[in-house]
Amino acid sequence: MCDHDGISKNVPPWYRGATGPLDQYTTPELRHLPDIVQPEPPKPRKHNPNSELRLFKCLTCGKDFKQKSTLLQHERIHTDSRPYGCPECGKRFRQQSHLTQHLRIHANEKPYACVYCPRSFRQRAILNQHLRIHSGEKPYTCGECGKHFRQKAILNQHQSHLTQHLRIHTNEKPYGCVYCPRFFRQRTILNQHLRIHTGEKPYKCTQCGKDFRQKAILDQHTRTHQGDRPFCCPMPNCRRRFATEPEVKKHIDNHMNPHAAKARRADAAKTPRPLPPAAAVVKPELYFPQCYAPPFQQFPAAGATEFKPAVGPGAPVACLPAQ
Repeated sequence: MCDHDGISKNVPPWYRGATGPLDQYTTPELRHLPDIVQPEPPKPRKHNPNSELRLFKCLTCGKDFKQKSTLLQHERIHTDSRPYGCPECGKRFRQQSHLTQHLRIHANEKPYACVYCPRSFRQRAILNQHLRIHSGEKPYTCGECGKHFRQKAILNQHQSHLTQHLRIHTNEKPYGCVYCPRFFRQRTILNQHLRIHTGEKPYKCTQCGKDFRQKAILDQHTRTHQGDRPFCCPMPNCRRRFATEPEVKKHIDNHMNPHAAKARRADAAKTPRPLPPAAAVVKPELYFPQCYAPPFQQFPAAGATEFKPAVGPGAPVACLPAQ
């Protein structure tokens, strides 16, 4: 119970009054303080512009970076500075991490392994792209058609191809030639066309030194040296193979228009072909005297003199057929 003044009767008498044994340890100022001291609310801090996140700006392109080290790496793009060199092949890189990834090629090191299959990779980013094959995740969506892709690079390629495809329907050709009135849907085709005017042939065959305007034509030409024939005739009774696409197209045209093919061959037969120079008839490095001896005949014809190969040192030896 409590008295009318709100003081409990169970409180010792010496604590009820204004004075008592504990008053000697207190001061008049402390007697009026509450039993529980509430903490004061924090004072509002003054706005300090220097306390905000500092950004480092590239003076060349104006891009901002949170760290100065990242800005220094970015500036090497403008200066083309490559301070990190490979001790194996001499190739240089802008960042140490790029050199580390490159060294794994020489060491054949692939530290990032797939948990679903035995494949391993040199970079974690490539492993993450590979894992989407197993998980089926396709986080990149085309805003035009809604198609999903596993990699952002493939999405960008898809959007570029989609834009180029739509120009077929709209007949839009935004890339014009500066030398002639022609226009093109793609910049790459325009660049190939410009080489006709400039005469530039940047692709050289390493076998014969011939130059080409397009890499695709160089690849077709290279197959003539390698003996590779990737183009096959689709006719079921033919299935002949060719080194270049124009060759197989011409061959298919012969199937579809045999009379026209005969007419072309007849015209070609009427056209005299220039004879090769005498020096090019037999190449010295391919000339073997023993291969040009008269053929051996076991039963000579009537009235013909039987051929007897000469025997002795220095005599030519007839070539034997391959077994």
